[in-house]
Amino acid sequence: MAELELAAEHLDVLAEMNEFNLEGRYPITYVAPPTQEEALNYMKKARMMFEWLTRQL
Repeated sequence: MAELELAAEHLDVLAEMNEFNLEGRYPITYVAPPTQEEALNYMKKARMMFEWLTRQL
């Protein structure tokens, strides 16, 4: 659709963070909340992805 070429690293980050979307879509699925350190790491990765996507515009 958008014809973006995602590197394997980008796909890995998106797949890793997607597991947190499962609970919202499928309430029966339980994913343990991340630790504070893990949450900060996810935020860093999310910012990296956002900045990369913004540069693609």
